[in-house]
Amino acid sequence: MCILSTPIVLANNIHLNVDMPSKVNEGDNFTINVNVNPMANNITGFECAMKPPFGKENYIKIINVKGNEKIKKEAGKFYSIDKKNSSVSIKFISFNKPLNSDFHLMTIKAVALKSGNLSLTFEAVASDKNGEKIPVDEKTINLLIINNSNNGNDIQSSSNRNFLSSLINALTNFLKSILGG
Repeated sequence: MCILSTPIVLANNIHLNVDMPSKVNEGDNFTINVNVNPMANNITGFECAMKPPFGKENYIKIINVKGNEKIKKEAGKFYSIDKKNSSVSIKFISFNKPLNSDFHLMTIKAVALKSGNLSLTFEAVASDKNGEKIPVDEKTINLLIINNSNNGNDIQSSSNRNFLSSLINALTNFLKSILGG
């Protein structure tokens, strides 16, 4: 009889804190800040990915991603950011100095491309100095992208109608004065 054992890390889950707007206009740029609260765990490895649901990849476009320069310097070649059109992943391993206090993970700059409801999922995993997995709470943040172009078109159409109406009235009055009507 063989008994398999899996080591379990007895630790509190690590928390992701995501700061981003809940509502933006189509065409607007917006910022997403991701911070990590290790909950007294000693983190040496960390991976985090932000992605929209399948089929909604064209609702936003990632313009820029900036990671934590201090962690990047510490991790050296074991630090990477992978930016795609609508998703981002960041990975690092810091062998020399475990992280055990709150830290900023990344700042994402994006643009809203298509109106609708979008749920952005932030999935992460961490590890301790022995490479053991430490759970990280998954976050799903809802973003409402509003299409304001119809309102602008309505206003423009209304002002065009007012202009045309005024022009027609002026021409009618001119013709009446000439023709005596």
